[in-house]
Amino acid sequence: MAVRYLMLEGVGGDFYEFISFDHGNQGFLIGDVAGHGVESALTMAWIVGYVRKAEAEHAGPAGLIADLRGLLAQMDSEVASFCTAFYGIYDPSVRVLTYCNAGHPPPMLVHQSADELTHLDSHCLLVGPLPEHNCDDLERHATVIPGDRLALYTDGLTEVFNAAGQQWGAERLSGSLLETRHLSADKAAESILERARSFAGTERFTDDVTLIVIDFPEGRTHA
Repeated sequence: MAVRYLMLEGVGGDFYEFISFDHGNQGFLIGDVAGHGVESALTMAWIVGYVRKAEAEHAGPAGLIADLRGLLAQMDSEVASFCTAFYGIYDPSVRVLTYCNAGHPPPMLVHQSADELTHLDSHCLLVGPLPEHNCDDLERHATVIPGDRLALYTDGLTEVFNAAGQQWGAERLSGSLLETRHLSADKAAESILERARSFAGTERFTDDVTLIVIDFPEGRTHA
C-alpha cells in the first residue's frame, strides 16, 4: 500500500482512515472537506474521530455514512456543507468490497488480468437537503480478483490544469493507473503524481491532494 498526502497549506481538509476489524475485514475511508484552512482541518478531524468511535456500531458502510450525513447537517459550519466521503469494507474471505460513495470522486479498481478498471461511482451525497440525497441502504459491491489494485484519491489530483486551461482529469488518471499497474504501489503512486505535475507544468498543486494505492494480494480465497 502507498499513501501520498499533500497539503496546500499547513493544515488541510482531505482525510483518510484505515480500519482493521477483528474478523479480518479491512475498512477504507477517504474524504474531502471544502477548503484547506483551519476550519476545514477541524471539520476533517471531527469526521475522522467520529468514524473511529462509531464504525463498530454499524453493519456496513451505508449506515455509517448515513449517520455522518445527519450529524454534518446539524453543524454550524460553512465548510461542513461541502463534504464528500467514500467508505468501503473489504472482506478477504469472499473477496468482495462493499462500499458507499457519498459524492466523492469515484475510486478506481484496476483489474490486473483484464487491462481494465471499474469506477466505484457516487450514488448519494454526504451533504444535501433532498431525501433522494440520503445514503441509507445505498451500498454497492465490487468483486476483487487476486492481483487487483484499488486507487482512492481526492479531487485535488484530477482538477489540475495546464497553461492551456486543460484539465488533467479522471480519464488521464485512469490511463496512468493502467500504465503503471505492473509497478509496485509505491512507485505507481509516485509516477502518477509526477505525471500530474508534468501536465500542469509545476511542482506545486493548487489544492490538497491525497492518493492511496492498495494492492490485493494473490492467493486462494478462504470460505
